[in-house]
Amino acid sequence: MGLTFNFFHSAPSPSKAVYKLTTNKTPYRDALERKAVNALHSRPVVPAIPPHLSQAGGLRPHRWTAKRELITTAATHHLLAFNCAMFNHCEFLPPLIWDTRRSWRTARAASSPNHYLHPHYLSQYATNPPTPYFRITCGTFPRDWFIDVKMSRNSHGVTVVDVLRAIDELLRVRITPREWDKATEKHRKGVLKEHNRRCKSSRDPEYERRGGVRRVDWLGDRTGFVGLSPSYEASHTWNLTMKKYTHHTYLH
Repeated sequence: MGLTFNFFHSAPSPSKAVYKLTTNKTPYRDALERKAVNALHSRPVVPAIPPHLSQAGGLRPHRWTAKRELITTAATHHLLAFNCAMFNHCEFLPPLIWDTRRSWRTARAASSPNHYLHPHYLSQYATNPPTPYFRITCGTFPRDWFIDVKMSRNSHGVTVVDVLRAIDELLRVRITPREWDKATEKHRKGVLKEHNRRCKSSRDPEYERRGGVRRVDWLGDRTGFVGLSPSYEASHTWNLTMKKYTHHTYLH
């Protein structure tokens, strides 16, 4: 018996949710059906998204099934949301175009690639419902690298700009001698290569060189922001996906 249901722009009522059950009635199957329906009614649902924060505005709720529940049930702003269905597509372009070697201010929406993000989008909440805090982890980072995002003053929750600033600040941190010692010789060569490339392409190469090797250099060529997806392992935690960035297009 498979029980799977998805939430999109709003949470459907349990009575209208679609689930598959066998049609051959037996006492055992009747008990399984009652158990499934009861679980459906008692299960927490993703809060409905107001019309002004729907896809156009834009928040994207997460999808989950009865077999694997999301610990984090908040919906992610569509500019920040990771689309796993399109990730492996050869022409995949995330909603947010951002080469993290550059400042967060250079981020652009894929729908308007010739303009930087408008303050209207930057000030929108990163999640629905809004949350005052969450953590971002990334498989490309060492385990002790994580990003704690907190809401700004005079705000009721973390906004899009709070997320971009927090990621940018982490990647601008200088690599410590201890972190450098842990790297293999091959990795060090790759990091130095990316460091030199970043310095040469900057407006002030000498300034960047004096700043030393930074965490963004540690990522190699996988500096393209792809999106955030909710963690299945910890509450209030999102996973960051990065990809190779080349000429305004993310490639494998």
